[in-house]
Amino acid sequence: MRRILRIVWFFLLCYQQTFSQPYYFKHYQVEGGLSNNAVICSMQDSKGFMWFGTRDGLNRFDGYSFKVFRRDARDSLQIGNNYIHSLFEDSSGNIWVGTDLGIYIYDPLTESFSPFEYNREQEILNICVDDEGNVWYTANFLLIKYDPQTKEVKSYEKEGLNGIESLAVSKEGLWMGFWDGRVERLDFNGKDRDRLSYNVFTHSSPARAKSVSSLLWDEQKNKLWIGTSKQGVKVLYVDKYDYEDLLMQNDLGEELFIRDILQVSDQEYWFASESGVYIYDDRQKKFRHLSKQDNNQWSLSDNANYTLCRDKEGGVWVGSWFGGVSYYHKQHTFFEKFFPMKGYPSLSASAVREIVNDEQGFLWIGTENGGLNRFSLDNYQFDHFTNVNDRTDLSGKNIHGLLVTGDTLWVGTFHQGLNLLHIPTGKVIRQFYAADTPDSLGSNFIYTFLRLRSGDILVATDRGAYRYQKKSGTFERIEELPDYIFYTYLFEDSQGTIWAGTWRDGLYYYHPRTQKKGLYKYTSHDLQSLPSNRITYITEDSDGRVWIATEEGLCKFDRLTARFQRYHFNRLSNGALVCAVLEDDDKQLWVSTSKGLVKFDPEKGTTQVFKMANGLLSDQFNYNSAYKDVDGKLYFGTVKGLIRFDPKSLRERTFVPPVYITGFQVYNHELEISGEDSPLHKSITFTDTLTLKYDQSSFSIDFAALSFTSPEMTEYAYKMEGLDPDWTYLQTNRKAYFTELAPGNYTFKVSTIDSKGTRMGKEAVLLIQILPPIWASIPAYILYVALTLLLIYYIVTFYHKQLKERNRRKLEQLAHRKEEEMYRSKIEFFTQVAHEIRTPLTLIRGPMEKIIKQADEVPVIRKNLLIMEKNTERLLQLSGQLLDFRKTEEQGFILRYQKIDVAAFMKEQVERVRPTAEQQQIKLKARLPNISLWGVVDLDALEKIIGNLLNNALKYAAQKIQIELSEDTAFICVKVASDGEKIPGHLREKIFKPFYRLQGNKRSVGAGLGLALARSLAELHRGSLSLDAETDENFNIFVLKLPVNRK
Repeated sequence: MRRILRIVWFFLLCYQQTFSQPYYFKHYQVEGGLSNNAVICSMQDSKGFMWFGTRDGLNRFDGYSFKVFRRDARDSLQIGNNYIHSLFEDSSGNIWVGTDLGIYIYDPLTESFSPFEYNREQEILNICVDDEGNVWYTANFLLIKYDPQTKEVKSYEKEGLNGIESLAVSKEGLWMGFWDGRVERLDFNGKDRDRLSYNVFTHSSPARAKSVSSLLWDEQKNKLWIGTSKQGVKVLYVDKYDYEDLLMQNDLGEELFIRDILQVSDQEYWFASESGVYIYDDRQKKFRHLSKQDNNQWSLSDNANYTLCRDKEGGVWVGSWFGGVSYYHKQHTFFEKFFPMKGYPSLSASAVREIVNDEQGFLWIGTENGGLNRFSLDNYQFDHFTNVNDRTDLSGKNIHGLLVTGDTLWVGTFHQGLNLLHIPTGKVIRQFYAADTPDSLGSNFIYTFLRLRSGDILVATDRGAYRYQKKSGTFERIEELPDYIFYTYLFEDSQGTIWAGTWRDGLYYYHPRTQKKGLYKYTSHDLQSLPSNRITYITEDSDGRVWIATEEGLCKFDRLTARFQRYHFNRLSNGALVCAVLEDDDKQLWVSTSKGLVKFDPEKGTTQVFKMANGLLSDQFNYNSAYKDVDGKLYFGTVKGLIRFDPKSLRERTFVPPVYITGFQVYNHELEISGEDSPLHKSITFTDTLTLKYDQSSFSIDFAALSFTSPEMTEYAYKMEGLDPDWTYLQTNRKAYFTELAPGNYTFKVSTIDSKGTRMGKEAVLLIQILPPIWASIPAYILYVALTLLLIYYIVTFYHKQLKERNRRKLEQLAHRKEEEMYRSKIEFFTQVAHEIRTPLTLIRGPMEKIIKQADEVPVIRKNLLIMEKNTERLLQLSGQLLDFRKTEEQGFILRYQKIDVAAFMKEQVERVRPTAEQQQIKLKARLPNISLWGVVDLDALEKIIGNLLNNALKYAAQKIQIELSEDTAFICVKVASDGEKIPGHLREKIFKPFYRLQGNKRSVGAGLGLALARSLAELHRGSLSLDAETDENFNIFVLKLPVNRK
């Protein structure tokens, strides 16, 4: 029975704590980057980073992400053990890390660890420092002192200072808590043996264990706060030499294990225990218990809590064994939260709709998924009203409209009609449903109500607006408004005008007395029209200005011009759907939207945005869900519950967080300190100047302002001097990207900005130098200049050479043309001479032949006549060659093809010249086939070709002439070789030119036309004639190739 009473008492206490001054926690766990959920120790360093030691690594937190340090057997500069027991920062900024296997000292400049040389392989549970800079720690529960000045280490084993569980430093000495219940102080100024000793279990109830697990010295009050493993919290009054048991058991009467103690303010102390967190008010002498609630995401993440730490902003960090880190800050309590919690009296559902108050001081809260709630402002009690198929219950649980008239609550539902609820009894006394009669509602979807100053009640539905007839208890349609429209809001302003917002048809209005009415709608090209035709809320401020909320933003109605002034909240990305608007006592508008809550100053036009990071239940608020009570507190409904706050308690942010550069990535890869090809030689946080290679010019920079209250809402401004002179403003990002920057010097600056967009605090600055590639460096440019000059010199020289060559070619061309003209003149001359002498020679030849026949009797005359005949023949042959060559040159030589036996033809030609060869003692050898070899040629032309080749051979041969005839598939080949003087290679083509004769050969007679004529005739046959000077070095071989067929 006692056990049951304890459980009931525990739940009642939790309920009372839940709805008294709230404590809301943010959670950080392994899913967010924490290395392990078992957080054993914590601290904030001098720069502002949070550190958490876990059973699996050390974590540094900047408000956004965790940097984890773990043991790496391959890296001697990493921490040597992952189980972290204690943390401490010395005056140099180095962090001492106590582990299961000794102490490791972290150097923030290089982000590396070095092992402390003493007490390695021992468990280090506590580390602290006194005012002289001496480091005190326990190694396997033994007290050790280290003097950084002398590097000396002193063990207190001989003094019996063993079995120590906890340490605390005061000005006069070091307090030690032992596992046997003793608390002792080792005086700094006295000798080691001079120490005070207390037993804090002497007049307490018997305990199974007396371990003093934690200590906190209060210098101002001169008392020692003590946490024990079995008897909870004690306090030692040093002046009185006595102690007091403050809290020995948890709410269930169980032993209370205190793990850590933290002083938050002069009168407030936090105790981390295995049963949650206890907060003690020393002025009121009362404890407040905070524990984990499974259905409350804002409660502690775990009940087994090991460490407490207060940051520079006044926030408290609670490290637990299973739940990671829970973070509390008073700023998170500005918005009081009401949401469904199973097992506790709370809201019935999360989607909160309209909120109204009655005359008894209750708040009535409609939800869209859980019925109606009545909330007592006195005792935080919730009562639920839903439909349970009873005539006195609500007709539906999807509540939209609410209106209080005396002791009656009008409840509009989603397609379940209208209910009138008797407030004193909580019973439905009447229900209205749609009907086809003129005095009935036109729809069962009751969206909202309006009570006019005249007392009339208007009802807005999705099928028109209606006026309630109190006498008859019926409804009549409002004639001034169309009956087919879906109405979303009704409002009466101070001048008596009735405004009717619609779902998608704009804003209607009418004045009952003047009968003036009209419609305002959105016009795409008119910026002074409504922002949207979807009207969500209408209100009037204390200065008589009418504000219209739409799904596309907020606007103000100007009565003089009948125009609208639109307001865009730039701090909300992509605009926002406005759900409701309330004015506080300072004439500030609070605007609930689908993307957060906005505080708007109509006079200055400034905004301040609040989101979940600031303590909201949700960024998405609900339609028509807003209420202001008589004390000035504001209520807004969201899709996850209800928030309440007092605008007057909002405090401007005075803490200016330091900004640090926390990461630098090149092509999305984080730079490693002293890594391969890394320009980073120390932590980027401590780096002032960074030099990058040209291929590292695409990079990103991470930065963080070390504020933990709502880091997601911290906004930044940065600029890269040398690239862009303007500042770039960031709302939801803390990374700057730069792509392929040109080589040069840049200065990166970043700072935080306030809600007005003004930069505040000290800027983080990083100088960045991007080196040019080797081909764009100064030495390279010097080389380029030298090469350019050399190239210019070469071009000028080449130009002059080309100019000379061009002039030389021009001279050669002139000489060639002159030679050609001379050649043509010579040909013309010889041709004319040949024509002139050929006829006389022919006339001479005939009579001469007759005279020769008759001169046989006179030998002397015959001999002279033969000489005359020979020279006449030679002149005729020469003139014939000249005329034939002329014809070939002018394409006037006509070939008359016939099929002949080339073998027989060659035998005849060889026999023709054989006597002459024998006469000149030249050995003539012919290799001719014994079979017929047929070819289609011009016989006369062939005779001229072969004759010229054989005559030349006879002229120039020394002893031998070789003639060869052969045939392949396409050509007949004739080779005529002679062993005379070897024709040089460079003259192989020149000998075929007309009138060219080799010099130096006395036997060389003739005009130099034979070979030229022979080649021309060969080419007319589509053949060739050439000199082969390479086959045999002893012979000049002329090769004639003629096609077998004309084709």
